[in-house]
Amino acid sequence: MGIRVLVCDEQILVRAGVRTILHDEDDIDIVGEFGSGREALDGARRLQPSVVVTDIRLAEIDGIQVARRLTKPDAGPPTEVIILTDHCDDRVVLDALAAGARGFVFKGNSGTEINEAIRMVAAGEAFLPPPVIRLLLDRFAGRLCCPPDRNQGHLATLTDREREVLALIAEGRSTAEVAHRLYVSEGTVKSHIHHVFRKLGLRNRVQAAIAAYDAGLADPPDGD
Repeated sequence: MGIRVLVCDEQILVRAGVRTILHDEDDIDIVGEFGSGREALDGARRLQPSVVVTDIRLAEIDGIQVARRLTKPDAGPPTEVIILTDHCDDRVVLDALAAGARGFVFKGNSGTEINEAIRMVAAGEAFLPPPVIRLLLDRFAGRLCCPPDRNQGHLATLTDREREVLALIAEGRSTAEVAHRLYVSEGTVKSHIHHVFRKLGLRNRVQAAIAAYDAGLADPPDGD
């Protein structure tokens, strides 16, 4: 059975674009499309999607409230939420994460990104594109004052190439940017990232960036 996806956006053209992107993905099925937050919540109760992709700006009930209601403990079958947005606003990002959203996808980005986001979030991971990672690191990394990270002992298990990939992730580079920098395919980069996460016990790119800072592989941005 494929990943059951519900799409919510007021703009018909946006919903049609997402449908077109996902049409040929054998492991992803769009089970519903809605134009308001209330319709999305009603549809989620009926259709039980694995992932809801929703815009922030919705009539009656916005995307933040949709995320909060779908991810609360008593909401029913587990549903992950990806925020579909056209800008990286710190208040939106922080509110969405606090509400339980597990991913962000920017409108107009490549279809590869939304496919990757849906698969990662459905698998229990977080999908945070480089602008969101940079925003979070700019906001919080400078405040970190931690003892040597528990992952330090595992860094020796990384290959030289995996260390390169980890350092580039800490810079906020996308999978495509890492592939271009290292002259390898995106599939190869994804494989390296998977190995790094597994070896260091990481769940997302923010944790990877912090591990790279603790290891001295990259310098964190200056805090406010």
